[in-house]
Amino acid sequence: MNEPYFIATTIGGNSMFALMEVPGDEKPQQGEHKISDSCLEANLATGRFTDITERSTGAYGKLYVLTEELAQQ
Repeated sequence: MNEPYFIATTIGGNSMFALMEVPGDEKPQQGEHKISDSCLEANLATGRFTDITERSTGAYGKLYVLTEELAQQ
């Protein structure tokens, strides 16, 4: 089985920009992009994304949303 990875995508009715962990055998859909571990780490280190995993339903793994978009809700 392939290792899980993160994709850049949009979620929810407001189309918030998110970084979502998906199973390793899942292929990115149209408009989604696989991101590297170093890209993920760099964005999390700056506080640019907020972990909302606990607030999500049905997510495979970790889920991070662009912090500035959370403030607009």
